[in-house]
Amino acid sequence: CMCCSVRGDLLAAFAAIAKKVDDTAAPIDAVIVETTGIADPVPIVRTMKGTPAIRDRFALTGVVTLVDAKNILKRLREMDEEEDAE
Repeated sequence: CMCCSVRGDLLAAFAAIAKKVDDTAAPIDAVIVETTGIADPVPIVRTMKGTPAIRDRFALTGVVTLVDAKNILKRLREMDEEEDAE
């Protein structure tokens, strides 16, 4: 799991993957960044697209977001109420 607030870990992880590919000359098909508990994937996407060392070696081809089907409607209502209160 890669928390978006720990940008250094994300950069280090991609650097380690790139080094492993370089050292072994073994290509990789995909890197999956799993972010359990992160509501907003945008900081990770920004880091990946805005960091030349990542952007130049890896392609971001998609973002998959899952929601808790049991609680999503309640949570969305709560968010609307929070926005109305502001």
